[in-house]
Amino acid sequence: MLGNELIEHVMKIVQKYATDSMTIACIEKELTEEYHDKLLSSWCYDDVRSLKRKGERTYTDVFCQDVLEYVRNKHDSEIGINWQSIRYAIDEVLESD
Repeated sequence: MLGNELIEHVMKIVQKYATDSMTIACIEKELTEEYHDKLLSSWCYDDVRSLKRKGERTYTDVFCQDVLEYVRNKHDSEIGINWQSIRYAIDEVLESD
């Protein structure tokens, strides 16, 4: 599956869990079973929130989404996504607000 077919397939899996208590773990598990020849890794709002420093504003869902979008669009593909890149993205998003 490539491109739009893959996106449509992933969206079906997400919609399947959206009616229940959707969890990243459930989605990741199903995708891993289906795409066993691929390495999947996921980051979520709770990961972003876990890096909140004392005194920083509350990390809303919108803020967390902005951080994850920043990471998705600007991470160094040679290094990948890690805690440091997420913390950097948080700092960048905080500065831009």
